[in-house]
Amino acid sequence: DHESETDSVETQPVISLASDQHLPQLEEVQSSKELLFDIEDPAECFFYKKSSIFKYLVAKEDASDTESETDSTETQSETSSASYNSLPKLEKVKPERIRHLLQLKLRICSDPSDFEVKEETLIEIINFFGSDMGSAVLLDQHTQRGLMEMIKSNIIAACPPKNRTMKGTNTVLDTNISLTSREWSDLKHVYRLFLFLINSEIIHEKTCFAQLLNHQTCSSLVSLFNSDNINERRCLREIFFSIFDKFKSFRSLILVALSSEIIAFIYENDHHNGVKDMLILIKSFVILNHSVMKRWNNVLLERVLIPLLRPAKVSTYMQDLSICFRKLGEGNNAVKRIVIRSLVKFWPWKSHTKQILFLDEFFYWLEALNSEDVALLNKVLNSFMAQLLSQSHCLVLGKAFMLWNRPKLLKDSYIGQRYASEFLPAIFGPLVKQSEHWDSIVAQLATGILLKFRDMTPYIYDVCKRTHASDNKKIEKAKQEVTSCWDNVTYLANKNLKHNLQ
Repeated sequence: DHESETDSVETQPVISLASDQHLPQLEEVQSSKELLFDIEDPAECFFYKKSSIFKYLVAKEDASDTESETDSTETQSETSSASYNSLPKLEKVKPERIRHLLQLKLRICSDPSDFEVKEETLIEIINFFGSDMGSAVLLDQHTQRGLMEMIKSNIIAACPPKNRTMKGTNTVLDTNISLTSREWSDLKHVYRLFLFLINSEIIHEKTCFAQLLNHQTCSSLVSLFNSDNINERRCLREIFFSIFDKFKSFRSLILVALSSEIIAFIYENDHHNGVKDMLILIKSFVILNHSVMKRWNNVLLERVLIPLLRPAKVSTYMQDLSICFRKLGEGNNAVKRIVIRSLVKFWPWKSHTKQILFLDEFFYWLEALNSEDVALLNKVLNSFMAQLLSQSHCLVLGKAFMLWNRPKLLKDSYIGQRYASEFLPAIFGPLVKQSEHWDSIVAQLATGILLKFRDMTPYIYDVCKRTHASDNKKIEKAKQEVTSCWDNVTYLANKNLKHNLQ
């Protein structure tokens, strides 16, 4: 009886705490802290926290906190909008107050997240600098510094990166996030203002605005070519072209920044949105033909443009890369030889689609070779053409055989009659092999090329035919010797096996 009384005493608090009927009423407490204020026993506190009243109070407090945060955000937005609306227009204030008012509006535009008031302010500033009064204000160095700081805070803003890994590793790389339509609606006015200031007659190399365009700024701007927004990349092209054309001291900085960005794409990253845009920019610089490009042409060709043949996504920018090659190769035989050697070196043997793309470029440079170039590239071209025509893919072979349908190539080029004595012996065997190809079109094309050489250079054709027949006999003889050797080994092995079994 004593033990049963003890058990009932010990279990009674648990039952009373576990049921909500012994807790205070909901109207008697205002918060969860008030509910647990006088409780010192940990077990009692635990069971109070398990009650439905405590959970209801906690949920009510969380909802009120969320509403207060929303109200504070809306209040701040309304305050910023009200503060902007209270500012007068730049055209309606006295001249001595314009600079101070302009600084206030530039601070408003420097906030990268305040979309409500920024667009209207930027349009007002652009229109103001287009007036005579704005041109006078633009002469002030403090105004130029404020403008540059505002542009940097918007364009070169720190954004959270995407999760993208370095090629071949697990290292996460930082990339520029894509812009929403609302962000771009404001940012396009910043780019518009930036371009207007660069093209302005007031801004020159000795002004404060131009001096703030240092190497770090150029590198940061070039990195923005990786943006997902095509409009932003187009604005960047226009800005860099204007800077390169107007400011002589920035030309090398821009070329260094572009080269670094492209080299990082080739050897470190696996993706870049702006390779095509950067190549268009380089092509524009080559066309301008400033004195600095004479020193940079070879560097761009050998260290930047030619390695671009390596990446897997070369097909996305091959057309613009080809134009850069051709602009650099105008009147320069050394460039022709370098490009031919590079195409052969980086030839995509494992991808027939890329081979067809490379063949178009190869055809162009093959037509541009002269007799001196052919003499220097003879061995390279012979081995390459023999390997190219020895493939089995019908699309690649069909594209390659189109070389002999070009009258200019047949007349003066490396593959024509003039150099047949050096060229035909290298490709005669592959042509004979492809004349028996399973694809009837490829077989007809190969046979047609052989007949063309038989008509153009009958003596060389007969020599190649006899040589090919002699080589085939030697190959067959070697195969027979190998076969007889293996037959002898098999006979001896069987003989030894029988002897061991006996």
